Amino acid sequence: MAVNAVVTIGDEDYILPSAATAISARKNLSRSDVVVIQYVVVKDETTLVSAVADRLAPSGIIVKPVKIDELAALSSYHTDKAVPISALSRLWLHRFLDNDVRKFLYLDGDVLVDAPLDPLFDLSVPSGGLLAADDCLCLYEHETRQPRRYWQPYLQSIGVAWRDYFNSGVLLVEREGWETLSADALKYLMNNAALCRSSDQTALNVVAGERRGRLPLRWNYQTEHMMVLDPRRIGVQPAIWHFAASPKPWDQAEWPWDDEFNRGFREAERTLNGLNVPRPPVNKVIFDEGRKHRRRQQNLQRWRFLYRRFRRSRKIRETL
Repeated sequence: MAVNAVVTIGDEDYILPSAATAISARKNLSRSDVVVIQYVVVKDETTLVSAVADRLAPSGIIVKPVKIDELAALSSYHTDKAVPISALSRLWLHRFLDNDVRKFLYLDGDVLVDAPLDPLFDLSVPSGGLLAADDCLCLYEHETRQPRRYWQPYLQSIGVAWRDYFNSGVLLVEREGWETLSADALKYLMNNAALCRSSDQTALNVVAGERRGRLPLRWNYQTEHMMVLDPRRIGVQPAIWHFAASPKPWDQAEWPWDDEFNRGFREAERTLNGLNVPRPPVNKVIFDEGRKHRRRQQNLQRWRFLYRRFRRSRKIRETL
């Protein structure tokens, strides 16, 4: 009987990247007490999800369609246009997990698992809470220019210290407390939508408090970190790469995520070939802004802000 789970959840537009995440997770698990589940949020009955479930079953991945009637009413509160409203669906995971699951690892659909996950499930999680890695914005705390000037008022407005702000793309969660924690986050989101720059991530940060424990960055190595330091150069292999922000490597394989990081996505495409699974939609405005930001950072860190890169690299090394 499984007492732990690795879960992804998203709508039908994100079946492919979520499947890639699930496949890479399954390959890096050897424990018999962990199941891998891909939930697909649907509005109506669909044969696509059933076909996907049949294809992924031999890989040891469970695929289940789920409905969340509450999502439609939340569109006016979801202000983060970089992610679809289905990103909020993780707040209902307690509703879908089997009763025997005591701990679950939530993974965004834009991550690649690249090393064993087994040790994660031996970690102690705060009562009623979660473990999460620092968000990349924690790199900016002691700088004087942008992006610190942009993020400082934001953190002050939500009452969260730099050091305490976490990324919600990888969460190791005590299942018993998730219903309360997610309900608290949902309430905050609905009452303070204008403050929730990162939607439910903002809300989770505000309400988690002492219910949050810290994961090392090797369990959630994000794009902004990779733009500063590829940890493999110092002999550290992250277990989870997180393709945060746009473009994703399957949309444009370029610095800092070259085509090597499309391994999982390509395998998902091969596995689901012939099922007419849609590719994730691309927001052209956000895509173009993301490319511009990365190119600018690549030039600045190479030629102008070498000290900034050194300081950020040192912070990363301390938290890997």
